[in-house]
Amino acid sequence: MTKFIQKNWFKLIIIIILTVLIINNYQSQKNNFNLKQNTQKTELQLKINKEKRLEKERLEKINKEKEKEHNLADCLNKATKAYWSYIELNGTLIDKNERTYRALPHIWERASKNKKETENKCFKQYN
Repeated sequence: MTKFIQKNWFKLIIIIILTVLIINNYQSQKNNFNLKQNTQKTELQLKINKEKRLEKERLEKINKEKEKEHNLADCLNKATKAYWSYIELNGTLIDKNERTYRALPHIWERASKNKKETENKCFKQYN
């Protein structure tokens, strides 16, 4: 055996070097594959996170719009109630069942003016 090794030592070294290179190449390819997979997973997770964030922002925007619409409707209802409250206080009830009132023209004008001013404030605040 010693004679064989002495005769073929160069061939044995070449075989060992080739074996090491093959193993190293395999490990390198495996590492590259794993790195590529991890990169793809990370990119996919980033994309998913971005989509979730965009969806959350979209829902928040929708909720804010709904809240603004609700607040505007509430404000306009208060303006209408204030209008009729002013008429009730300064006018005369004619028919209780139909809730009709009689008032001087300046009372109607003042109630309308107040209502219009309040509605304008509502539109400025909630639009």
